[in-house]
Amino acid sequence: MFIIVEVALAIVFAATAWHNHENVAAVVEWIIALIFTFYVLSFILDLWPSVRSKTHVPQGGESGKLCWRKTQKEMAV
Repeated sequence: MFIIVEVALAIVFAATAWHNHENVAAVVEWIIALIFTFYVLSFILDLWPSVRSKTHVPQGGESGKLCWRKTQKEMAV
């Protein structure tokens, strides 16, 4: 649904810019930008709880332990 709305607005933007309706084109451009911003923010809000969970293991990490982070004992050796 999002892609269809964005493509339709992009067509409207191109048509209004092509026919020298700069004010309308500018408004449509801002609408496209705001919709895309909320789209990206929805991903951030959706994925944020998984990053903040205690059992989160980043990709490339071992189960329960991060590859790139050493414990105090490992640093002392």
